[in-house]
This record gives sequence, C-alpha cells and structure tokens, in this order.
Amino acid sequence: MGAFIRRQLPERVNRVAHDVHQHFKTTTVEYIKAYLIIAGITCVELFIGLTILGVPNAIWIALGISVFDMLPVFGTGGIMIPWVLLTFINGDFSFAIELLILYTVITIIRNFIEPKILGTKLGLNPVVALFTMYVGLQLFGIIGLILAPIVTVIVKDFHDAGRFKLWKYE
Repeated sequence: MGAFIRRQLPERVNRVAHDVHQHFKTTTVEYIKAYLIIAGITCVELFIGLTILGVPNAIWIALGISVFDMLPVFGTGGIMIPWVLLTFINGDFSFAIELLILYTVITIIRNFIEPKILGTKLGLNPVVALFTMYVGLQLFGIIGLILAPIVTVIVKDFHDAGRFKLWKYE
C-alpha cells in the first residue's frame, strides 16, 4: 500500500517525506537517549539519597523509581509522594520529611537538567526545548509534551537546510 502511494506522488514529495521520516527516527532516538541520561542521573541521586537515609535495597528501589520516572505524567513523584504519605500516616514523621526533602531535591535538579540535556541532545536551545515541551503539553497533553520537541527539531533542521523558509527576510 505504501509503495503504491509513493509511486503516485512526485519525486520531490517522496524525498521530503523520506527526509521527514529519517529526521523523525533520528530525533526520536536522541530523545530516548536524553531521557535515559535523565533517568540515570535520577537513579544515582535516589541511590545516594536513599543510602544516606539508611533504606535497605536502595539500589533496587532507585532503579525501580527511575524506570517509573520515564513514564510521562507519573515521574518520580508517582512513587515518592505516596511513599511520603504512607510513611507520614504510619507515624514516622522524620523519615517522611527526609523522603520529602529527597524528592524535592531530585525534582529541582531535574527541572534544571531536563531542558539542558534534552536541548543538547536534540540541538535545541534549552529555553526553546522547555518552551516547546510546555506548549505541547498545554495544547495536546502528554502526546504534545513528547512530540513537540521532536517536531520542533524537524522543522528547525528543514529550515536550516533551506528546505523551506519559516519567515521572509527583506
């Protein structure tokens, strides 16, 4: 079916479609690499923090939370916040506060490194990466959060290569 459609289209359209497809694959791989780096940093932070707090099996807990952290929406808070609440309900107030501090530190660090790492891996300015993630999230939800930086990179690359112009210069 795809081959039939390609034969019906002009060569120029097929080249552009092929280029977009290649850019999408490359950018998606870089996007995944960026989030693996972020997850690795989060895992190290969690391991160090949980070890300092004396949590048994800190490495396995850190790995589990880091994997969960890669899921959109849930993030580290998807496990840390319920853990803090359960610890607080069970009466271990000092440990609950320590966990909350650890979660806060991890969140602050992530908010600084995520746009930088994502921007570097995708070739975007960190502010642009953060802005596109925010706009994508607001307009299209989680899918927008994920796809907006990828689409932005493709559009930027095509503009830089002269495939099309985003605006006129006089």
